[in-house]
Amino acid sequence: MSTRNVNSAIYEPMAEGVAEVYAAHPAVAGAGLDEADFVRLFVALIDQESRFNPAAVSPKGARGLGQLMPETAALLGVDAGEPMANLHGAARYLTEQLAAFGRVDLALAAYNAGPQRVEQFHGIPPFRETRDYVAKITAAAELADAGAAPAFAARPEPARAFASPSSPELETNALEPISLAAPAQGTVLEWKR
Repeated sequence: MSTRNVNSAIYEPMAEGVAEVYAAHPAVAGAGLDEADFVRLFVALIDQESRFNPAAVSPKGARGLGQLMPETAALLGVDAGEPMANLHGAARYLTEQLAAFGRVDLALAAYNAGPQRVEQFHGIPPFRETRDYVAKITAAAELADAGAAPAFAARPEPARAFASPSSPELETNALEPISLAAPAQGTVLEWKR
């Protein structure tokens, strides 16, 4: 049995269990996902990030199963080197992106390139790595439930998602930036099931 298969046999069920906890968050349903969709999405994300290798370290310094950057792990208060903590951090971070952007494709792009890049480009950044990342994860998650209709294909972008706060007619609908350093009341970082 290959190392990847051994790691997958150990850590895929852990990822599923963690995803089941976070699947109940309102941001998941708000992005058009049911609980099973979120579990498939999260498992596909972990597979893409680390191939279920808890010792994975990227050239940029991202660590563990969810490939958390040190700054992100610190903001989330998790030890990126501990597999279960890393999975919880990754699920919290993904769910925070779903809450911020309301769409699976944008949340995945934010997970990969950073939320500031999604805001900067008013959508998925024009980076091949990020575009491929989003496509691979959504495809893998959709294929994980053979025969099911694609539950979270890219949805049309809501008009208000990137409204400028300086536009008076859109002011009340503007998306406020989310800071992980000081989680706002009611956000994923504060949410407990």
